[in-house]
Amino acid sequence: MAAIDLGGRWSELKPLLLQGFERARQFRNIFWQVKHLILLAMCELQLDDAESAFSRLQEALSLISSDDSETGRSLRASIYAALALVHANRGKFRDARFYMEMAGGLVQTLKDIHGMTRLALLETYINVMADEDFQVPEFVAMALSTAGGSGWKGTELLACWLEAFRLAESERIEEALDLLRRASELARAMKSKLAEVAV
Repeated sequence: MAAIDLGGRWSELKPLLLQGFERARQFRNIFWQVKHLILLAMCELQLDDAESAFSRLQEALSLISSDDSETGRSLRASIYAALALVHANRGKFRDARFYMEMAGGLVQTLKDIHGMTRLALLETYINVMADEDFQVPEFVAMALSTAGGSGWKGTELLACWLEAFRLAESERIEEALDLLRRASELARAMKSKLAEVAV
């Protein structure tokens, strides 16, 4: 997602994702229904549409609420992690940590090493967002706004975090960590700029 202008391509991408979801539903393939809903939610979150992202994830959760198979638990862990991300970007850090703990409990029972790595990335993200030194509401607003000519790196920062999360989901851990390091550099720059503005 960080590699493309999602806002400019969303009118093309959204129908394709919805078509994939509908096709999965026609074939009663729960796995791919859930996967499409999670991807839709993550795209909508990057486009500052947390409400739609939350609704997608709730729908995904309802599809597998009674599935206690290993696959069902793995999908629930992914949904809980995505819900944690949504709540973190809303500034609701208590809810974000609640869903992160729910996801953590599942990946531990599954002994999913990659899942634990993904949650470590997510926990770092939530802790950065919740840092009082970042003046959370302003920081979230910047991260979700268009950088434009103002010099702020908020959009790039959010894109880095979301892309790192997506890469980790695909078990591309080294690439995820590279983006995470880039995001940390941007976060430090933003924190420094906020300190200058506050003076």
